Amino acid sequence: MKSFNSSMFIGVSLLFSCSALAQVGIGTQEPKAALDIQSSESGILIPRLTTQQRDAIVNPPEALLIYNSDLKSFEFYNGSSWSALGSGTSTPPKSNSPLYFSEYGEGTGNNKYLEIYNPTDKAISLLGHQIWRGSNGNPLSNTKLDLVGEIEAYSTFVVANPNADPFILSKASQTSGLLNFTGDDALALVENALLVDVIGKEGEVPTGGWKVNQVDAATQNHTLRRDPSIGKPKLEWVENNSDWIVLPSDTWTNLGIR
Repeated sequence: MKSFNSSMFIGVSLLFSCSALAQVGIGTQEPKAALDIQSSESGILIPRLTTQQRDAIVNPPEALLIYNSDLKSFEFYNGSSWSALGSGTSTPPKSNSPLYFSEYGEGTGNNKYLEIYNPTDKAISLLGHQIWRGSNGNPLSNTKLDLVGEIEAYSTFVVANPNADPFILSKASQTSGLLNFTGDDALALVENALLVDVIGKEGEVPTGGWKVNQVDAATQNHTLRRDPSIGKPKLEWVENNSDWIVLPSDTWTNLGIR
């Protein structure tokens, strides 16, 4: 018992000593680090949470790090939403394509579509153009759809879910099961692996969806129509994006018309 008490005393003394110096060394001691862990045989485990458990954290501090066991990815809190860490990809360089997303529909059931607009006086071939989708904080390049055909001058090109409402399908130039996105999925228009335009932010997992023009979670259960004053694509999705007009879900009145 005496030996045990002595060991405990030494361990507690070392702990307080490290705390007083504001540094802890495990395997080694680096004086410039608050915590230095070294091992040639094992790693470190941080808290592993499901998405539901993560979202139950009240007022998470900025830079809080977890491992999301549902999505199999590390995530950190950026001050407003959870972002994937170390996806291994970077945002592709900008394309010079003038095309841009002009309408976005995330409606009931399969009523989902994207409208692309050609603001020039010449038809543009869609050869090499793709729609990329990053779901649940994953990289945009995880899911890709090749676009086919061309967009006439001053015209739109609508891509829709094949099981969407007949009115949507009557306006669609192309259909694909990839158009099953939800409000927290980032989307991009890409030309030859160069970014053209985006909806949402790669790596983020906003609760419900992104805030747009003072409407919370506007990318979920809403129609977004690009403001008429916006005549070109944009690479950055900003917080509370004001480039879009937010309309109720399943509003298709001007679909196919810009």
